[in-house]
Amino acid sequence: MSDIVATQLRIDNRLFAKAKILAAVYDESFNAFASRIIQSEVERYENEHGALPEPLKSR
Repeated sequence: MSDIVATQLRIDNRLFAKAKILAAVYDESFNAFASRIIQSEVERYENEHGALPEPLKSR
C-alpha cells in the first residue's frame, strides 16, 4: 500500500500558472514541484521550531 495521498489543491490561477513555469524550469511535474516545496517548508519549520507532531494513522 502506498503512503501517497491524492488530494485536490485550490490555488489562484495566476499563481498556478507561474508555479507550472517554475516546475518546467526545474524539469519536473507540477505535482513533484509542489511536493518538493511543501517538504522544504516542513523541514525549514522543524529546523527552526522543532519537530512537528506525528500525524495520526489513517485507516
